[in-house]
Amino acid sequence: MKNQKGIYYSLPSKLAKEILAVMGDLWVPGVGTGAKLLAEHIFNLEEEDFVFSEDSNENNLINALLLKKIVEDFKYFVGNNKSNIKRIKDVNKSRYLALPGRTEHDFNNQLLFEEPYIFDDALFDYFSIELQQKNKKCAIELNREFKIRKKPIKISCSPIEPSHIAVLTSLKSNQRYGLNIKIDYSSITGVYQISNALSSAEKDPPDFLITANPAFNLKGSHFERFKDYYLVMELHTERQVVMFRKNILKKKPKELYVFKESSAHEQQILGIGIPDNVQVILPNYFEDLVPLIKETGIMIAWEPLASFLKNHGWREADDSLSQYPILISLYCYKDWKKSDLILLKKFLNLYISEWIFCMNNIPYTMRLLLINEKFKRSFKGCTGIEIHDPLKFV
Repeated sequence: MKNQKGIYYSLPSKLAKEILAVMGDLWVPGVGTGAKLLAEHIFNLEEEDFVFSEDSNENNLINALLLKKIVEDFKYFVGNNKSNIKRIKDVNKSRYLALPGRTEHDFNNQLLFEEPYIFDDALFDYFSIELQQKNKKCAIELNREFKIRKKPIKISCSPIEPSHIAVLTSLKSNQRYGLNIKIDYSSITGVYQISNALSSAEKDPPDFLITANPAFNLKGSHFERFKDYYLVMELHTERQVVMFRKNILKKKPKELYVFKESSAHEQQILGIGIPDNVQVILPNYFEDLVPLIKETGIMIAWEPLASFLKNHGWREADDSLSQYPILISLYCYKDWKKSDLILLKKFLNLYISEWIFCMNNIPYTMRLLLINEKFKRSFKGCTGIEIHDPLKFV
């Protein structure tokens, strides 16, 4: 079944079998592993999440968290409903202004375009020969320009955003457009990504940042190069939720551990869905956060960490207010605003077009990620698996 833009909410058996061939067997309680049932229950994310049997190996767990993340990212792409674009822009603005010391003048100075960027509906026609030819011409122009500059297009994106890594990898592929890009996905969280990108910006600034808005606004503001980047557009939202360990639900939680300057920190600052009478503790490092939460059994979790915890003895808070959609956006370096707005729009249209192509070709998208062992190791670090034995959470 498809919506009008072509994104799958539940997948036909043929496509499910293709994905199974790529990533191995998944297990759904009470359902089995038949391709048709697998498609109906795993991919229809509005009905229920999937979980894994106790004998699932670590590789299958990583693969499934990866699959769930990219399907959800595609599902909540702003372009699936253009009426959402302005609404999400307004949400971003209201959250920004709610942060201490932020003004409307500061927010407006951060924007590349005064009005939300609305792209052409023709980008959704990914089978169109005309669109493919236009995209190839655009890629040639971009490559020619950066050959003159003697550098590739440098893009910083945390592995916590695998859908974007896949889109960039596809653009880079000679089988698609052969775009000369360098992808930096060395930082396992948005906070680390912003810190690394902006601290190195003086020598070799990334052309683009794909990151969570809260990490950019909270962590980035410490760096002089923070003002050298402009918000181009919001791309999609993703889940973040308050979670409890099941065996402490009857106890009153005393401490809430929140990764400092992350999207969870923004939710805590704004006081959305936060339990009463908790002491907030702000670890500076993600590596410190996960081992600490077993002592209190309460945390604000984003994906894929939230799904990992849910399958290891945790549950989401019942209050719907605990849900806090994170905004993932594209930022560009100041040079693009000064002299390359036409070229920037060509890159943006090419990127959105390839996003739509990957969104409608999930087996292809998964394959791009699964054959990249370096990326898989980085993504594994985002889940919390390497930091702490999951069985000790239960």
